[in-house]
Amino acid sequence: MIFKIKKGKHFSGNFFYKLLNFFNFKKSIKFNVKFDESSYYDLGNPNQLDVNKLFGFSTGYHHKNSARFGWNSVAKDSVAIYSYCYVDGVRKINFITNIKINSEYKMSIVDRRFYYFFSVIDSNGNVFRDNVSKNNISGVGYSLWPYFGGDEKAPHDIEISLTK
Repeated sequence: MIFKIKKGKHFSGNFFYKLLNFFNFKKSIKFNVKFDESSYYDLGNPNQLDVNKLFGFSTGYHHKNSARFGWNSVAKDSVAIYSYCYVDGVRKINFITNIKINSEYKMSIVDRRFYYFFSVIDSNGNVFRDNVSKNNISGVGYSLWPYFGGDEKAPHDIEISLTK
């Protein structure tokens, strides 16, 4: 499925898909991910280094306890991938790897008892991982979808492919 973040917006479309897949009871989420040329942007200011959100899930409110993949534009042919978590309201961001645009990657997040486990696998089988420590929190959570920026809105339309 293509998620499009329109120019001047933060959120991606696909309202009905997001509604049908709102709750996350499995404590894990995985997608094949592919960025295209639209993922490249140059904001010309320090917000260039801000981390956009790709996908993930919450355990309760997402600014309190959640795990997501994040990304930002590093070159015309690649994006940087991060783990992006909130643990008891504290944001934790860790670089995982750079991935090439127009290439598909298997990406997954698993909620273990005391950590979130992130995995990125390329077409050659190379695996890039991160673990983010957390408390043993359980409860109903919801899925989180592509979101551009924090301060900035999308400078142009951005399309990201997420397939199960």
